[in-house]
Amino acid sequence: MEETRMETYFNTKDIAKRNALLKQIVFDLPEQGKDFFLKAYKKERYLDMRLTAIRGYAAFASEEEVAVLMNKMLEILKKRSETTPYNYEEYEILRS
Repeated sequence: MEETRMETYFNTKDIAKRNALLKQIVFDLPEQGKDFFLKAYKKERYLDMRLTAIRGYAAFASEEEVAVLMNKMLEILKKRSETTPYNYEEYEILRS
């Protein structure tokens, strides 16, 4: 069942469906979760979905491994207000 959801996640183009699947997989924490969440993090361009992937990844990874991804997220957040100043919907929630 979990593998089917993970495959569906990577195969779907619908962002809302992909977001819902990602959140459900985070709550289920499948056995192969570490690789899945790392791939999901790299796939996503929406920051809230990247943060959700990090949340799932954190259940399997060491603190140092999570810190690397979080540092990248912080860099992206700092640059986002400079590079896309009018796209508040995507990053303003994460900054709060």
